[in-house]
Amino acid sequence: MIRFTDKMALQARIALPELKDGQHAYKFIPAYSGGVLEVDSYPLPVVVNIETVELEAGMNCLLDHQLDKPLGGIVKAKKSNRGGIWSVEATAVIGNTPASREFFALESAGVTQRPSIGLYRTNRFKETQYKHGESFQANGRTFTGPAILIDHGIISEISQVIIGGDIEAKAALIAQVRSKNTMSFSEWLLQEKSMI
Repeated sequence: MIRFTDKMALQARIALPELKDGQHAYKFIPAYSGGVLEVDSYPLPVVVNIETVELEAGMNCLLDHQLDKPLGGIVKAKKSNRGGIWSVEATAVIGNTPASREFFALESAGVTQRPSIGLYRTNRFKETQYKHGESFQANGRTFTGPAILIDHGIISEISQVIIGGDIEAKAALIAQVRSKNTMSFSEWLLQEKSMI
């Protein structure tokens, strides 16, 4: 999935210290594979041309592209070219926030969550629609329409989502500092029910 975001709303950044009690570091390999994405707001599949997009410095890591659900921050992001195939890789530090407790509760319950990129439009932003049977090149691959190719956006955040549009996107836990206050899924569910 890809979500178009409001640049002004992304100005509030999360400052991340080194890994502390309750923080986890995740590697997204890839955060976006460079393949076809299913996007709610588009009538056709979408391909984001990684060679033409920029990666915003100081990106947030969000839960389901919701600005009010910060998980932490992206501490490293890069465009990767392996054997001519482009992808986006990133490392995130997920802190101790209400959204991260929701994320970890879902994870401990066995719910698979995938990385998903958030993109905002620039002055040079371009969408090219390809008809059924038309071929186009992007990210070192050949795609066949119907599809929409997106050029010149800025990847502004990476989210963890339950239903991801990129089935090749994966997240792997690479480091953690376990908190004494880490909740199980049952504990989190009880807490959420008590707030209703």
